[in-house]
Amino acid sequence: MIDLQIKEHRDSKLPLHVSGAFDVKIPWQEFIDNINSSYKEESDQPEKSDIKFGRVGNVRFYDRMTMVIDYAGTFPYTGLNKIKDQISSYGLNIIATMSLISLTNSEETTSKHCDPYDVFYLQCIGSVQWSVWNNETRQDFVLNPGDFIFVPAYLDHEVTSLSPRTALSFMVR
Repeated sequence: MIDLQIKEHRDSKLPLHVSGAFDVKIPWQEFIDNINSSYKEESDQPEKSDIKFGRVGNVRFYDRMTMVIDYAGTFPYTGLNKIKDQISSYGLNIIATMSLISLTNSEETTSKHCDPYDVFYLQCIGSVQWSVWNNETRQDFVLNPGDFIFVPAYLDHEVTSLSPRTALSFMVR
């Protein structure tokens, strides 16, 4: 059922928000452990000039209190393989996995932007608001633990933390 919804939303270039689709039980400590291990890694990604941030290892620090952990798919999060299998069952091929961590609330964690791949974003701890634009029409979605949003490539979007939070973001085809 969800695989058909994703195909339909991909074809129509519309976001898909599904509440409670995943039983996520990844503890905060695993996200903190990922920060610690990623902090020590050597980064091989070029700097992006359009986003202002600093980098230590594979941890990108935005201007605010939000971190993006590159290569998060290599870290042994509780249930990550089960999550990936469920996403794959929707007919999606995972290209990259990132971990997102915000330590504050009510903060815009990404400015309005678009991605060259479809995004499958799974909320793990806390809550966020996704704003997605299709042409000039803006839709807002609040995500809580276990919720996901699928956003087709090249749709403008921004994310605002509503509480301290963690999430996994998958670039998919």
